[in-house]
Amino acid sequence: MNKYIYFSLIKKQVLDFIIDFIRKNDFAPTYAEIANNVKSNSSNQTISRTRANHIVEDLIRLGLIKKSTKQSHRKLEVVETNVNMKSIQINKGYLPNEYSN
Repeated sequence: MNKYIYFSLIKKQVLDFIIDFIRKNDFAPTYAEIANNVKSNSSNQTISRTRANHIVEDLIRLGLIKKSTKQSHRKLEVVETNVNMKSIQINKGYLPNEYSN
């Protein structure tokens, strides 16, 4: 298993969507909402819920978001960190938990 997590443009788009959604609504999006609002770079079609789930899992492994243990539904949270999100480079590999506190 590759120890690096490749931070692609689609992962950045999903992360941005999650951050914006939480700011606007005060709760997290579901995988279906993520899938229906993020388009694939290659086909310009919305991504599947399965792909949204895999991308979210990579973002969790990077330490950029986490799943809350407080609730069973809509449990994604943005990790409070000193990392400037703009400093994360697209098309670069990062170690798991590289951005966790």
